[in-house]
Amino acid sequence: MANLRVITNNQADQAALSAVPNLVPSTPVTNLQSYSRAKVIRTQASGSGYYAYTPAWSAQTIEISSNNQYLYIYNSSDNTIYAHLTNSGEGVSASTVDTGNSLSLAGIVITARAIRFNKLGTELIVLDSAKNLKYITLSIPWDLTSYNYSGTGDFTMSTEVGAPFAFTFSALGNYMYVADQAGKIVQYSLGTNYLPSTMAHIPLNDLITTTQSLFPNNIDITNDGLTLYAIQDGSRLIKQYNLNTAED
Repeated sequence: MANLRVITNNQADQAALSAVPNLVPSTPVTNLQSYSRAKVIRTQASGSGYYAYTPAWSAQTIEISSNNQYLYIYNSSDNTIYAHLTNSGEGVSASTVDTGNSLSLAGIVITARAIRFNKLGTELIVLDSAKNLKYITLSIPWDLTSYNYSGTGDFTMSTEVGAPFAFTFSALGNYMYVADQAGKIVQYSLGTNYLPSTMAHIPLNDLITTTQSLFPNNIDITNDGLTLYAIQDGSRLIKQYNLNTAED
């Protein structure tokens, strides 16, 4: 991996970063999914150029549907995922609640840290605070009320991760990347796309991020598998890694 750069939406941050060797501040790309997630994940109330739905909500994590029509917010205060209609693609500020399209995770997880859908909106994977990945299916794409959970597709991560806070899939769902706040990004292969129970750790592909003072709490990867974005814990920065080999 090479060519680390930093993305920030704060002008003061950009001015400070411009004086740091080997870091290239850039104007944020507002339609980048990882950046859109960061704006909500890093915000507990409106202000500072970010957007929050209501100050009373605790937006632990969010997900954007592959068709850009839905924004899903996990509210940790009531352990529920709520769907919002974006109305204008990824227009976060113009979104409205999709009434009735919600899913309580009571009985599935105590607290969720991250959620991800497959590209079709028929599979939902939830990472909980105990390093478990829960596999949920939807009989109607993107409709949380059509869910089914049996537990048979679940997976529990072992000692390869210390404090997993987020994850993302490759474009086909055959690889998973986990952001470990202990200071690394861990890669798994999946025997069946998006199915956690078929995961296998690839130790040689793990990325130690402590050398960049990065303790990631969210990540995303581009569809071509060549660019990985990681949010730096405790700051307003998104770091970019260019992968020499796609998805590796």
